[in-house]
Amino acid sequence: MAGIFDDLTKKYKAGNNGIKLLFINVGIYFLVSIFTIVVKLVTGSQADEILSQNFLALPASLEGIAHQPWTVITYMFTHFEFFHLLFNMLWLYGFSSLFLNFFTNKHLIGIYFFGGVLGGLVYVAAYNLFPFFDASRDGAMLVGASASVMALVFAVAAIAPNYRINLLFIGSISMKAMVLVTVLIDLLYLTGNNAGGHFAHLGGAMAGVLFALLYKRNIDSTGWIMRPIDHVLNWFKPRKKRKMKVKWQRPLNEQQYRDSKAKELSEIDGILEKIKKSGYESLSKEEKKRLFEAGSH
Repeated sequence: MAGIFDDLTKKYKAGNNGIKLLFINVGIYFLVSIFTIVVKLVTGSQADEILSQNFLALPASLEGIAHQPWTVITYMFTHFEFFHLLFNMLWLYGFSSLFLNFFTNKHLIGIYFFGGVLGGLVYVAAYNLFPFFDASRDGAMLVGASASVMALVFAVAAIAPNYRINLLFIGSISMKAMVLVTVLIDLLYLTGNNAGGHFAHLGGAMAGVLFALLYKRNIDSTGWIMRPIDHVLNWFKPRKKRKMKVKWQRPLNEQQYRDSKAKELSEIDGILEKIKKSGYESLSKEEKKRLFEAGSH
């Protein structure tokens, strides 16, 4: 068991940020699942409902968000169903590698959060603006990494629309064709059973396109996200101890010491003579420093 944990730890440390995000999502899924099982066995309560409504999932109502604002972040790492997790992680694994062909490893983290945040905001806005959701708003919750993954996909499509990928059962397809189909599907299901998820997808897609367009103009739209993340990550970095540098110098013999003192006195005499002729202000910075050092001995 320890060997498996060590192997996973090594893969996590050696992997790119896409792999790290995948590990985090899977880890949270298993932690939540184990907690749910334990609570159900011990108390008989529905722990998944407790977690989704009070801790991890993003509520659609403005009142709910006001009571748990952290869910704007936590929802994008949370999955309650195995196949929901599986499909999101397959997309994350595949497209994070593709994303890194065009952008940096640091940008991957930034766009994941950017897509998740914008996707969550679009989801909340839709549920509070459209009368269609009035009856279901109070009980609606959003979980999953799909908005964040959509941001990765659409960033690649915006920067390289003609890039071709191979999809299972479909074959070779250009990025622009794939995202067009994806958008059409989301639009068609905006009033379906998973309406909130489809609105979040569109928000993530907008984040990806916006990021890529600004990136072309040398503007990093993820900077505002990465600054606090970097600040938090720096807390966990081990501090390097400063090594004291000691410079060894061979001791002077008697003759060398006398010669050194004679040279020092000659320099001081020259500085004093200059002061006598031209005044103290005529000295250079180096001469003033030398005079001060001599007087402090």
